Amino acid sequence: MSKEKFSIPYPDQSKIDLEVDQIVRAGGVKPHQSYYTYFVHLYKGIGWKYLFTNRRDGILITFSAMFLLIYLFNSMAEAAQTEANSEAAQTEANFYPILFIASPLLYISLSFYDFLHKRHHATYEVEMVTKYNFYQVAAFKMLLFSILAIFVNMVSILFVSVIYEYVHFFKAFLVSTTALFLFSILFLAIIMKKQTGVRASMIILGWSGTNILLNLLPNQAYSHFLLQLPIFVYGLVLTFSLILYFRFLNKLVQIKPAEGV
Repeated sequence: MSKEKFSIPYPDQSKIDLEVDQIVRAGGVKPHQSYYTYFVHLYKGIGWKYLFTNRRDGILITFSAMFLLIYLFNSMAEAAQTEANSEAAQTEANFYPILFIASPLLYISLSFYDFLHKRHHATYEVEMVTKYNFYQVAAFKMLLFSILAIFVNMVSILFVSVIYEYVHFFKAFLVSTTALFLFSILFLAIIMKKQTGVRASMIILGWSGTNILLNLLPNQAYSHFLLQLPIFVYGLVLTFSLILYFRFLNKLVQIKPAEGV
């Protein structure tokens, strides 16, 4: 009896790729998502509707913070300019400490307000109608709060820079954004360990107190440090801060509800 040769028809590479793609699309394997893609999906799933625990309060806080920032920046700029025998460089140096300490104001206000009301009905509505848990929603909110704070700070600085020529918009905006993300990193890093109102308050008081103490250094050392630091150094610090910020957001997204306090 002659032996027959059996040939097994193997699929070619294109067919293998097609099958793998179908498995992935069917949900058998979840492809790795970039930060951008993931937060776009969060935006599509949540949107702006649940950005504020209370929409009216959120809008009120946003505009109040913007007007307060404009008032603070304008008052400080005016006071610095009218100081007796003040040189231009000295005048500009006096402006930066208040800019640095106040830049996270809107982020602080919105985050702290949302933090205190995290167990209100709006949050649970999101969890019931979407596939995202509280921590994913919180990460999404923190990102949008940062974007909103950047915009409000930009408007406030632009307003002051138009009135006072010695306030250079680009550098002031860079200093402001750097301060915002440095505070955001501290806020996320600490509340992720244990979410209590005391810890959140300590972060805010610590940020304010540290900057005030630094501003009390002799010969206005802190003011001149903020002024004389080159723009590219601020750029490097901001870039590093952004990387850390998104790393903390990623960690917040990955927290399971059972891990929360």
